[in-house]
Amino acid sequence: MSTLPPEIMDAIVYLLSNEMHTLKNLSLVCSAWLPSTRFYLFGTIRVKLLSIHSLSALAFHSQSTFTGYVKAIEIDGMWKLLEQESAWVDILSIDKSITRLATALPSLKTFRLHNIDFEDVSKHVSEMLVSSITSAFSNVREIELEGIIFVSVSQVMHLISGFRFLKKFTGSNLVWEDPSHEDESRVHSYCVPSTLVELSLDACYKRDIMACLSSHIPFPVIPRLNFGIISPEDCEAYGQYIRRLGPGLFSLSLGFHSLDAGGDAEDFYKACDLCHATELFSIHFSRLVWYWDYRLTSPTPWIAKILSKISSPRFEEISFDIHISNLSQIHSERLPDDYDWSSLDVALDGLPERLPSFRLVTFFIYVVSGSPSLLSAKDTLKSVLPLSSHRRILRFKTFLDRTNEGPLVPSLQLDY
Repeated sequence: MSTLPPEIMDAIVYLLSNEMHTLKNLSLVCSAWLPSTRFYLFGTIRVKLLSIHSLSALAFHSQSTFTGYVKAIEIDGMWKLLEQESAWVDILSIDKSITRLATALPSLKTFRLHNIDFEDVSKHVSEMLVSSITSAFSNVREIELEGIIFVSVSQVMHLISGFRFLKKFTGSNLVWEDPSHEDESRVHSYCVPSTLVELSLDACYKRDIMACLSSHIPFPVIPRLNFGIISPEDCEAYGQYIRRLGPGLFSLSLGFHSLDAGGDAEDFYKACDLCHATELFSIHFSRLVWYWDYRLTSPTPWIAKILSKISSPRFEEISFDIHISNLSQIHSERLPDDYDWSSLDVALDGLPERLPSFRLVTFFIYVVSGSPSLLSAKDTLKSVLPLSSHRRILRFKTFLDRTNEGPLVPSLQLDY
């Protein structure tokens, strides 16, 4: 095997890039495979916060060869470890290890921080940790925060501010106190990086983040917005920011997924007038179908009305997510009655005449099991969207949904 040309080995490894177990076996069986597999095996590193010392030592080992391949690092604070202040007795050592580790990862682009409770430790400890992270990884382009309890929304913004070249921020499952009851001692100063061009929020008090952005001076122009699943309480804040953003909005992603999904879509329609987004290029609706979960109201009529507000001459693309267990669920005899496909079809059919650049509607179909064949699904969706089908603007793509099987991109897990 070691006599294979490097190009052939690279091609084989690429085809196996989603098979972590196979790649590990290849690298163990023959060292000749190591150069080709390092890019995939070490693309992402996950490490516990209190194991930073060990990872730092490994990175600086004389025989270490993986550091140049690391594109993303994920630090897990481990909730239980942070419940005791004694766990932080070595905080100065952790601070030094984080700083030292960052210097060993020249190709790092993404930083992820998970499972930390800043409420559970002293202000001094939380500020030291935030400072060490933002100082050490200040050059990363993307940050992802998940499962974190902050003392205030301003602390979130303060953390974002520390990444001076930040291009994309993703926040999910974040918690903080109501800003209206915020103590002055918990208020942090912040300055949103001018480089930020993409914002993705889900499962958090999005209205507080959007309010911070709307009131920030200078006003931050973020062209790519992902609002996640829409909550009625956040819609007013969305609308305020979009009105100020105006032609600065390039792409928008959102979804409606609750028992009253139609009510959520109605609230968004009334609060967020997309006619202000005069340079909008694309819009994506997630969870148009979510395993056919029962809903009292359907969002499809309101999605049609949301689309009717778009007036951008540059607008080209619409896309939808459909998540199902298997493709047999997309069958003309199994489609739920509460989905108003006709109103959506009429709205899509009218876009090419109203918007000169419009050209494409894509359905991304995620299937849990079975072969992701397009044949039956495509025919069924075309049958419920006949006007759009006649215009030949419909496109379909299927994917095997492996979200329950771990990450699609192989990564290195470090548990000491």
